[in-house]
Amino acid sequence: MIVTTTNLTDVLTRARYGGWAKGELRNVTLKGLTFKATGDYAALRLPKASSVIIDGCAFRGDPENPHGIGVDLPDSQDVVIINSLFEGLETGIKAVRGNGLAVDQNEFRRIMGDGVVYSGQADYEITDNLFHDWRAIPGGKHADAIQSLRPDDRNPPSVGGLIARNTIRVRGAQAIFVPESIDTVVAENHIQCDMANGIGGAKSTRLTLRDNRLATLQGASTICRIELREVVDARFEGVNIAAAYANNKQIVYPATR
Repeated sequence: MIVTTTNLTDVLTRARYGGWAKGELRNVTLKGLTFKATGDYAALRLPKASSVIIDGCAFRGDPENPHGIGVDLPDSQDVVIINSLFEGLETGIKAVRGNGLAVDQNEFRRIMGDGVVYSGQADYEITDNLFHDWRAIPGGKHADAIQSLRPDDRNPPSVGGLIARNTIRVRGAQAIFVPESIDTVVAENHIQCDMANGIGGAKSTRLTLRDNRLATLQGASTICRIELREVVDARFEGVNIAAAYANNKQIVYPATR
């Protein structure tokens, strides 16, 4: 089923009141729709969704005072988010527990928090997205364009992720942070940021880094780099380079033999 503005209300009402098993939204494409976040709530929340495609949609908060979540996906499977815009939000996409998540060819801008944040995910892909024009978090805290949350009593570590070919230009935020994840591939990302951890993988297991390019924005106090504190079995492939502002200095990470 393809959902447009003509049948959106009916479809979401049916999902909420049991039109699908357990109130889940299944086998549905949401196409060309605009959703507005109100307060701290999500513009679109789809608990236990399955086989859902979100294509060409816009998720907006307030660009001057970012708030709310664009898409909230607790306990969902095989959700694809493609060609969509996330703007003026505190968080673009939040996915807690699930598998088969694909975030592809989206734009995230004017976010005051994390672009894509997830935990307990398996077999997921975050590819070919654009992250830019971040908003600073008051109080000196930092966010991440892409972040895997650390596992806890409710959420297992994320396993089997591909984070590739993303373009990330952010201030006051780390680009990619995947702590305590397992079997993650981070490849061919183009990153510009002003924080030390351009790519971080604290305590991850089997982390592969391939052909990533990191550059430091003007005004940064240190080089935007790859930080692998306590990573078990990190592997470098191809050429991974971190450069200071104006390319005055480079850190080249040799391929693992």
